[in-house]
Formats: sequence, structure tokens, C-alpha cells
Amino acid sequence: MRLTAETLHNLDRALSLEWLETNGLGSFACGTVIGANTRRYHGLFTLAQNPPGGRVLLLSSLEEQLLVGAESVDLSCHVYLDVVHPQGWQNLAWYETGPWSTWGYEGKGWRLRREVVLPHGIQAAVIRYTLDEARHPVTLVVRPLIAGRDYHALRRAGAEAVTSLGSSPGGMAVTMDGWATCVLQAPGAETFADGLWYYRFRYPVEQERGLDFVEDLFSPGIFRWLLMPGASVYLVAAGQEQDFDPTAVLEHERERRGAVAGAAAPGDDVGRRLLLAADQFVCRRPVGDKMAPTIVAGYPWFVDWGRDALISMPGLLLATGRLTEARELLEMYLGHLHRGLVPNCFTDDGCTACYNSIDAALWLFVGAREYLAASRDRDFAAVAYPALAEALRWLEEGTDFAVAADTDGLLRAGTPATQLTWMDAQVDGVPVTPRWHKPVEIEALWFNALRVMEYLARSAGETQNARKYSAMARRAGAAFRPLFWDAGRGYLADCVTPDGPDWSLRPNQVLALALPYKLVPDNIAHAALRVVEEKLLTPFGLRTLSPDHPDFCPIYQGGPAERDRAYHQGTVWPWLLGPYIRAKLRLAGADENRRKWAKQLLQPLVAHLDEACLGQISEIFDATWPYAPRGCFAQAWSVAAVLRVWMTYRLWESG
Repeated sequence: MRLTAETLHNLDRALSLEWLETNGLGSFACGTVIGANTRRYHGLFTLAQNPPGGRVLLLSSLEEQLLVGAESVDLSCHVYLDVVHPQGWQNLAWYETGPWSTWGYEGKGWRLRREVVLPHGIQAAVIRYTLDEARHPVTLVVRPLIAGRDYHALRRAGAEAVTSLGSSPGGMAVTMDGWATCVLQAPGAETFADGLWYYRFRYPVEQERGLDFVEDLFSPGIFRWLLMPGASVYLVAAGQEQDFDPTAVLEHERERRGAVAGAAAPGDDVGRRLLLAADQFVCRRPVGDKMAPTIVAGYPWFVDWGRDALISMPGLLLATGRLTEARELLEMYLGHLHRGLVPNCFTDDGCTACYNSIDAALWLFVGAREYLAASRDRDFAAVAYPALAEALRWLEEGTDFAVAADTDGLLRAGTPATQLTWMDAQVDGVPVTPRWHKPVEIEALWFNALRVMEYLARSAGETQNARKYSAMARRAGAAFRPLFWDAGRGYLADCVTPDGPDWSLRPNQVLALALPYKLVPDNIAHAALRVVEEKLLTPFGLRTLSPDHPDFCPIYQGGPAERDRAYHQGTVWPWLLGPYIRAKLRLAGADENRRKWAKQLLQPLVAHLDEACLGQISEIFDATWPYAPRGCFAQAWSVAAVLRVWMTYRLWESG
């Protein structure tokens, strides 16, 4: 995608458009398309010290000037408390996203190009400046602005903050608070150390979110290059000294991204963009003596969550042909099973897992079955079967968080004070959407887990166990319909507690209808989908609560408490569109007309690739027009849902 000066010189519009770079290890860079940071998370290099966690924002921004003869031309801009300064955005001629974020600056008799790249598997950011045209050599002056902090926090000026300031080979090194070191290497540059604080940067998005929004940044000095026409210079930011040829590394990264996008069909530009978007979430974390694939849930503030990774895996890895990584990811979570549960998330140091989820464990069963359907990998089936059998035993007999099979064969989970499903927001420790005992998608996932175990047992030649799992599935299936279905309402209850069903109209029933093994007959599925279409379907996904409900919150805004109250009380989630489409096509068939319908339904999200974070899909949207994007500007399961449908049903071939 390419933006012209008309868009870039519209300040309000340009500040609403963001870009993202990732490196496959949890490190990232992001910002607005004119270089002004509007979030605490914006920065040119955020390092994942314990991939993909332990993130510290090292290099926040740059002050950049081009000296052309006697003229000084600003290239950068920042949002301060009461002014936007300098005015470098006025010298921008264009911006484009491929193969990475690139800015073009133009003036009288000169053209300069700037690129920001996080090469895959390398813990560094590479910033390249190329003088494409000039009548004479020009001078480039760059002043780095360092945050050196946890990426959720903000920096305040103070003499005690800078604990080390010195030189490194070809550059400078700064350590903040005694632990966050930013090494800057600028081959061929003159280096001038000074040590200055820049004060009162304002982050308007944080201000809107009801959080602290003012920060100070430290500058260790300046770099100065004499640029020759046609030549490039580099600035490398990292947590430690790097030893690589930036030209070669960038060329290799260009080829790698070309190969990722090349998995799309010829002429499928949407597929190419979705494949590149998907690639930004796939990263690795240390497991024993190797690095295992995992999936970052969303940028800029999530790391890898078990639930999100397993829901996203079919779209990001299976639909894209990345089967080896899919198997390794499943094996990683199989290796982290504890008393039948899968980690909901990991701590920042990567040493501790949090198991406060029930659906993550059940999605592991479904993920294993979907991987086997795509790969026919008998060796994996042999590995997965005993681990999943042990997990199912824990779930059936009873494990943490009051999870156990009930007397009716369904699975019960949690208490009124716990949040074990994906609708997990709390305010002051109190669940906003208390979904406990028997949530609808948990029962569908449990039924599917039993059918998966039946399949694996038969594959292993264990006929007796296969019969046992089959009988358990039939029993759970028979108990489900009387509890969850009401013909008068025409949809499934969202949850059944000891006090009875909760008939709040929510989209979780769609998950039940899209899973591999069918839990309800087609007539019930048709009826439920009709109600979902009438009350929950929007151009960008499904609402999390019907507008008819007294607790419906149409707008996701305000401080943390206000936003948490709206998170699953109406807010639209794009990832739910995937199971909705799959459920519809399973019932109606995936003929050409239905595929055209699916493609048309996805068009607003395809168009969204040119909005918000360019090339990505947001986490959530408001529940009413104009459906403003909210939350994370890039969310794994949002991309995965669209990509899975796009690739599975070959939508690029539809009219």
C-alpha cells in the first residue's frame, strides 16, 4: 500500500494510521505513518528480552534533519504537550508498506528514502537512509531519543535514570535504570555525545484511554553522515552490540517476506497481504534447548496466550501450509499441560505459566484434530494421544478451578468469581460477564474433545477406549439439547448455571456450530444462525451481546474500568466472523454463490487492511456505526479468521 502526500499532509488522518514491524521473536517496532508517536507503545525498537516477553522499549524515536546547502530540512515530528514539532511531516512525499515501512521525502533538487526493518530472528532494528537524488552531497543529522523502560510504563526525566552513557564500536550505548541498555551503531557516522533530556511528549491515544500520557525521553547525542547521491547509511538499534552486514540482512529479509507472500495464488493480492499480516504474529519462545513456535495474540500489548494461539493456529499455520510450525506449536502446548490444563499465558520472564482457563485446554484437542486432518501425520497422532488422554482424565475426574465432568456427562467449570472463558474481563475483581458452570462453547468443545479422543483411540487400535470416549460423547450430546435449546427463543443459551440458563443473546453459540463434530441437528443450527444474523452480525464481526439487552454497551471508550465493562457487552469481535461463515457454509454448502456471499461479507475487513494499522486487522470495533476500530491495532485471531476462510474456500476465485 502506498500513501500520497495528500494523506500524509492531513495531520489528523495521518496520526490515525499506524505501521508495524516484528521480528519473529516478540520484538517489534510501530508508530504513525508520519513518525509522531501517539501511544506509549510506539517506538522504533521494543526488545523482547525473554522471547516473546520481557519487552523493553529502547529506541522511542529520532530527531532527523537534512542539511542541504544552507537550508535545514526537518524530517521528524513529535506530539508534545501543546504543539506538534518539528514539522517534518510536511516534507513527506509518500509512504508505503511493502516489503516494510518506507518513507519518501522530497525537496528542491533532492529525494531521500528512509526504511525501518526488523529482520526475522535478529534482535535489532535497522534504519536505512538512501539519498536517491541530489545535485550535491547533503548532511544527515540524527538524534536518537531513548525510553529504556518496560513497554507498559512511561519514562520520567531524572539524573538517576541514566546509569551508563558511553561509546560502542561505531556508535553509543545508554543504560537506563541499571538494566535497560540500548546500543546504537551508526557505521560511517561522526558521533557527538552530549546527553540531553527532551520533555513532555504527549501520547493522545493513551489520554483517550484514561491512562498517563506524558513522557520525557533521553538523547545521548547525535550522529552525522555526509550522504552521497545513490548511497545508503544505516543506524542499528539493539540491546547489545551487533555484528552483521545490514545490506545483506535486509536483502535476505526481502527474499523471506517475498516467499511468505508468494504462498498466495497468482494475482491474489488480498491473500498476499493476509499472509504477510499472519507472519507478524508467528514467533518463537525458548522451550528447553530449542526455540518452539508460538503465536503472539496481538500488538502492541499482548504476548502469546494459549487460547489465542490455539484458536489462531488453523488460520495462521494450517491454512497457509506451515504444517511443521503447527505441529511444533501443538507439541509445545502438549508439553506444558498441567493437570489437564493448558497455559492461558506465561509470565514476562517465561519461567511461569498461568493456567486460569478451561477453553485453552479444549482448543488443544480441536487443534490436534485439525492438524491431523491437514497433515495425515501418524507420528504426531502417536505422540498426542497419550498426552491428551491424560489431560482428558484430569478434566473428567476433576482439576483446578472446579473443572470436572458433571453427573450428566457435560463439563462444569469455575465459580461465580472466576473467568475461565475468553470473555474474561473483570472490574475490581468482579467478572463483567460471569460465565461459569456450563458455558455453551465449553460444552461444544468438550463434546469435540471426546470425539477427538475416540478418533485417536481408533487410530491407535484401542477399540475399547474408542468405545468409552464415544459413549461419553453420546451422553454429553444427549444432555446438551434439553439444557441449552429453547424453540420459542430460537437460539442456544449462553450459559447454564445451577440456577438455570442464561438466555443473554451472545455469539458463543456460533463457536459451538462451527466445530468439527456437530453437537446439534441442522434445524437448530439454522434457527440459531438466523437470530445471530438479526441481532449480532455487523460489517466487522459479531456483537458480543444483543442490543436488546439492558447491559449492552455500544462504544468501547473511557478509562480501563469503562472499557472492561464494554469489552464483551456488545463490542464487535472480527474473529467471530470466521466461525459464523464456516457454520453457514457447512449448513448451506460452499457452492459458487455461497462463496461470493462469504467474500462480500469479508469486504469491510479486507478494506480495513488500509485503515488503522496498515496491513493488519484490529482486535475489536464499536458495536454501532461508524464501527470505530478499538483495542489492539493488530490481532492474531482477527487475521486468522479472515485468512482461514479466504484460503479454505479459495475466495480469490469468487466473483
